Amino acid sequence: HYRLQGWHYYISDFCYYANLLILYLITYDSHNAQLVKICFLYANGDLSFAVWFFRGSLVLHKPDILTNLGMHLLPMMIMYHIRWFTIPDQLHLPEAEKRFVDLPADATWASYLWTMLVMPIVVYFFWSANYSLLNFKLAKARIERKGRDNLYKLFCNLDVVKKLLGNDVSPLGFMITHFCMFILTHLTAMLQYHNFWVATAFVTFYSITSVWNGACFYMEYFSKKYEKQLEELDKMHRETESEIIN
Repeated sequence: HYRLQGWHYYISDFCYYANLLILYLITYDSHNAQLVKICFLYANGDLSFAVWFFRGSLVLHKPDILTNLGMHLLPMMIMYHIRWFTIPDQLHLPEAEKRFVDLPADATWASYLWTMLVMPIVVYFFWSANYSLLNFKLAKARIERKGRDNLYKLFCNLDVVKKLLGNDVSPLGFMITHFCMFILTHLTAMLQYHNFWVATAFVTFYSITSVWNGACFYMEYFSKKYEKQLEELDKMHRETESEIIN
């Protein structure tokens, strides 16, 4: 379906990369403390911010819209639950029975900055390099020739981007902007990692945002549908009147 629509290059986006890391963490490497931190920071930072930025909506009858919301909001909910419920609740269990690794505080500021900031950025740059190689080098001609969509094109067509950065954003400008947004949202995720109530507030906000966007979608969707039905009834009424007159 997505290939036929020309959307398959979206699979190279950061959200898919982060989701794969979370799946790997839960399935194969749940006792890796560094990976737990990275997944939490990605899920509660850049991914969740996309719910607001790209108007993620709880629209139950549209699989594409629902999938988009699930890619960005569900990882946040999962890592929020792991960080603030699963890991604390298993502290009394023997090591062999624990599902996830314990998360002790870092001994020094240097180790804290390394695990919470440096390593997540290093893993981010691994994605960034591969995304740039694929979309701006290896597949660039194919994307342009066949008119395929990707995050870069979507970003450039956003009204807010056109107002702030103009109509011609270079690939380098896009990647720098993406990194700046990543850092800003990453800092909010660091706050969520350390404070339960801040994390709860963010989860609540993005959840309500998705419901609100879904409600707005349905209001617009059904109003247009109702308007179309009225136009069809009016057309039938005019045709009936015309037949009676004739």
